[in-house]
Amino acid sequence: MSLILAPRRPDVLPVDGARLQRIGDQCWVADRELSYGKRSSLPVRMVVTRDRAGELTLYSPLLLDEGTREALAGLGKVVRLVAPNRFHTLFAGRVLDAYPDAELLVPEADAGLSGRFPARTKVVREPVLRVPGLELRPVRLRDGLVELCAYHDDSESLLLADLLFNFQQAGSPLAKLMYRLNGVWRRPGSSHFQRLFLLKDKDSLGQFYHWALAKPFSQIVMAHGQIITRDAREQFYQIFSRYRSARG
Repeated sequence: MSLILAPRRPDVLPVDGARLQRIGDQCWVADRELSYGKRSSLPVRMVVTRDRAGELTLYSPLLLDEGTREALAGLGKVVRLVAPNRFHTLFAGRVLDAYPDAELLVPEADAGLSGRFPARTKVVREPVLRVPGLELRPVRLRDGLVELCAYHDDSESLLLADLLFNFQQAGSPLAKLMYRLNGVWRRPGSSHFQRLFLLKDKDSLGQFYHWALAKPFSQIVMAHGQIITRDAREQFYQIFSRYRSARG
């Protein structure tokens, strides 16, 4: 869904109330709404994790208002940004400007994007990369398209960007129509568009499937849609079991 809208640069709508919400041990989220015009919008989520040293990682970084920066400062020091795919680099440069000591992690397929950012960009090529509190797993969807998924130890959270959606609400009738047409309205899973055009590397998806189920996750936190907390493992199995026979 977000990859369809990616060519258009959205605005982040202002938020009232708490800038961050705690969803588990050492894990918070910032839920925002991206506006693509008067009738088109998309919910988006940044995940914040804190390691044992009190340092923060921002998964899927969003444009930060003053209140959000203050909330982050109250948690610790931002040392790392993870841009899971090219759509989720939209605001990475401006967030890096706010945290000049932080590094940016991007997937190998988007290595060319590192030229847009400071030299502190790191391209993730390893099958699995450990950073404090997080395990990052690149998932190759097709040639030239990779998503960095993650597992957060303390909150037992599986972190995804665009591998699945869970739209239980819609910001506009047009958004609701788009979700329905893509088969993701009130039905967590991958969209029709993803299955037809993006989710093509069955070996890599199979490896991701087996890697994820080997983790003791109790919730799935995606970039777009409601967090899955009930029967998370069973729902993951139902969504991704088509890849279980691929090489793990």
